[in-house]
Amino acid sequence: MEEKMKKAAIILASVIVTIFLFTSCQKAKETEGKKEVLVQQSVQHKEEIKQQPTETKPEVQPQQEQPPTKLEVKEEKKEKSIEKKPSPLTEEEQREFEELKKKWLSPKFTEADAMKALRIIVKADLNSDNIRWYFKSGGNEPGSPESGDDICDLLRMLGGSTKKEAFELTLEVLKKDTGYPTVCAAKEIKHFNNKEAIPYLRKYLNYIASNEQLTEMLRLEAAGSLLAIGDADAALPVLDELTKEGKTAALGYIFHNMQGKEWEKRGIELIRNALTYENNESKALAALFLIGLTKKRILKEDLGKIENMLLDTFKGILNKPKWDKSPESEYSDYRALESIILALEELNSKKAIPFLKRLKEHPEASYLKSNSIEAIKHIKSAGRK
Repeated sequence: MEEKMKKAAIILASVIVTIFLFTSCQKAKETEGKKEVLVQQSVQHKEEIKQQPTETKPEVQPQQEQPPTKLEVKEEKKEKSIEKKPSPLTEEEQREFEELKKKWLSPKFTEADAMKALRIIVKADLNSDNIRWYFKSGGNEPGSPESGDDICDLLRMLGGSTKKEAFELTLEVLKKDTGYPTVCAAKEIKHFNNKEAIPYLRKYLNYIASNEQLTEMLRLEAAGSLLAIGDADAALPVLDELTKEGKTAALGYIFHNMQGKEWEKRGIELIRNALTYENNESKALAALFLIGLTKKRILKEDLGKIENMLLDTFKGILNKPKWDKSPESEYSDYRALESIILALEELNSKKAIPFLKRLKEHPEASYLKSNSIEAIKHIKSAGRK
């Protein structure tokens, strides 16, 4: 029995050495090598069973398969994708897309090339699994996010094109909820100023996407485009709601689209309302807009009241024990302070100088130190005139 155990130990050691040498020297042929190892292990396992005493009749456990490697999983996913859903693209279209990718967004990449590429992607059902290039380049997995970035690049390039097909292709992307590309389509389609997009944009005003951030982006861009195209009744309530939540881009869409429009007075009221909102960013940006309109004599706002609101907000942030630094946060103190500094600088507010000096010395100030220094210089210079 002891002799048999020794033999078993020798055999097991031999297998381990074989596996180690094999995997280290033949890693490039990983899949084939694992099959050979499995065969060797199976043979050795059978030999060990034969050497066991027959009277004990030990139960033989089935050999467990080793988990597949990432390469094997990836190849299997590719094969299944191709087998289950044949690409709607022809071989010629596949080759054409590969050629377009060679000069992608270079100076030689023309509007006609962008149109051709987007036409192929739309025919592929906006699905990178149907486009061979995304499998062949850099190891992209099926459903590669790179394809979403490519769609957005093409939409930006075609935005405002005078060709009808550019609008039609952008509309096709807008019709399908494909995540980020749909957001890009909702944003870019306003440049065509085509009212055919209105019912599709309206769909996204109260839409719930796969995650909260995507939902907010879709609602924002859809409302912004509706406002630009001429559907203020649908867009303004949503933009006001987003402004309350701290999405200052919504306030920007109102300000930049309202002048000379029938709904301009409604837009001005929404900007005034933002002065009372809890969100500091929205308050500061609304103040900046109203100061600008007053200085252009479009409005007659109480600038003293706006100045006091800005100073109170400034003081509140300076007195906080910790600032919100998150770039994606709805309540970024940095973004709020940027607008506050610009607004107080526009007002040439001497009352702001003590706050600006405090900010200059604040340990959290970062790049805002230089902003405060420039603002102090500007205000002092304006006072000497």
